[in-house]
Amino acid sequence: MNTRAHRTNALFNLAGGASSACLVLFLPYVLNRLFSQEDYAIWALGFQATVYVPMLGLGIHQILNRALAHALALGDEANLHRQLGSGFIVVLALALIAASLVWLSAPYIGLLTGNSAPVDERIATIWRIAGSGASAGLLSLFFFGCFGGHLRYEWENGYKAIISLGFLLLVIGAQAQHLTLTPVMLSKAYVLVIACGLLFLCWRFGHDFHTRIQALSKWYAPTIKSYVHSMFGLGVWQLGMLMVSGFDLWIVARVNFAAVPGYAIALSFLVFLSGVISALISPCLPTFAMQLAQAQNEAFLKQFVRWQTRLILLVVVLCAILWCAPSMVWQFLLKDSASIFMQVFPVLLLATCVRLLTLLYSVAIVSANLQHRIILSPLAEGIVNLGCSIVLGYYLGVVGVALGTLVGALVCLALHALYNIPRTAQQIPLTSKALLIPWTV
Repeated sequence: MNTRAHRTNALFNLAGGASSACLVLFLPYVLNRLFSQEDYAIWALGFQATVYVPMLGLGIHQILNRALAHALALGDEANLHRQLGSGFIVVLALALIAASLVWLSAPYIGLLTGNSAPVDERIATIWRIAGSGASAGLLSLFFFGCFGGHLRYEWENGYKAIISLGFLLLVIGAQAQHLTLTPVMLSKAYVLVIACGLLFLCWRFGHDFHTRIQALSKWYAPTIKSYVHSMFGLGVWQLGMLMVSGFDLWIVARVNFAAVPGYAIALSFLVFLSGVISALISPCLPTFAMQLAQAQNEAFLKQFVRWQTRLILLVVVLCAILWCAPSMVWQFLLKDSASIFMQVFPVLLLATCVRLLTLLYSVAIVSANLQHRIILSPLAEGIVNLGCSIVLGYYLGVVGVALGTLVGALVCLALHALYNIPRTAQQIPLTSKALLIPWTV
């Protein structure tokens, strides 16, 4: 890849990330003013389907991306068609599995809140609609893999912009026109923007992609098997992530349904914060991969220490700024949700910052292609996080759920420092000291 292409694609990725950030950062504040607290809670819980369904993608677009780029580099036309046909079959199967799980779980999903039947039914309705849209959206992963294999990241990020900005503009436009929006109507609007995004990808694929899918009969069982094997390790990571952050809102709903809006807004803000920091750190991946592949241990350690020190400094500064923000700012922005937000946000912020301290080491794991060996720790972290959130939530209420997340983050840091780093020391020449106090190395 030439430098110009790399920089251009990086800019497209930044633009796509910015559009997604607009949705994550601004939509909760708009809806918090538009909906009643009960409607916002119903919306936040039903719309969780759009958080869970994308996890079933299991990195298939990255796997297809690498496979197509490899086939194109070798000029292997037959292998290219096998990868295309097999990749489409896998993506289609994932979308169908996701849609089936959404509809099968819908009758029971509202029962998690312990609320009245009408409220549970409204949550289930939004779950079905939004989950179906997200399941259809998994088809976009096939196009992401194809465009990525050709180093054409603009269309993937164009799709993200259509979804994020289109959805946000629909909400703001409806509010400007004084239209009455309900959670169900909003979930239908989400399906509409997903459909528009997929039509955009199909159009660009037909016009710009130089290699067509000749026939679905081109799929190849060994290729599909290799895809499934590659997705296994990423699937375990996703399962751990699900237990870490995927069930918090349901536990909060069970403990105190009225606290869901404030807790959901706090989570959205921290998702944005984590995404920004991840975007700053992710460029280290190719550098680490090159250094580790060439056994440049001293250069790798120097680079890791430099970036880990910067990461810790950034996290400390952000914590200080956000903790010192006047309460009147949150009260003005969040109104009825402010009280719960201010109770849980400091704890969740600390948990997020603790977990961010392990981000650079996670990048090093992927750089060394060792993610398949890091299986036990994400599962242990997820189980501890989920168990502590349930137990502490029962005794301490909504703050206890947040404290459970903090305990899980501390377990994550301890597992990396005391368990994973020693196990991977030969492939990734690090010590726990370099992770926790890098400026002393």
